[in-house]
Amino acid sequence: MSEHAIGKKERFHLLLQQLQLKEDAVMVHFNNAEIERLVVEKKARKWHFFFSFEKILPYNLYLRFTTQLERTFSTIASVSYDMHVSNQTVPPDLYRDYWSHCIAQID
Repeated sequence: MSEHAIGKKERFHLLLQQLQLKEDAVMVHFNNAEIERLVVEKKARKWHFFFSFEKILPYNLYLRFTTQLERTFSTIASVSYDMHVSNQTVPPDLYRDYWSHCIAQID
């Protein structure tokens, strides 16, 4: 693994510390997660994260992660993100969990 890839993982783990998401039950889902890139628009006070995950996160963890991300940095900038997932196999129960979220976003 290159030093660059290690740095991306270390930055992600630092982010998890800032978000207070370091318990073992959570960490298991972020084993090879990385911050691929962060785009900062200083004047507009916007941060856009590009995350890379190995697998699709369980919905409750996704919701906790994104809520903490937005809440933690809300005094500094508005936060948005893109998530890339290497293994895009979706267990059937995740469809149901995420579907409700999708419908709520449309409304």
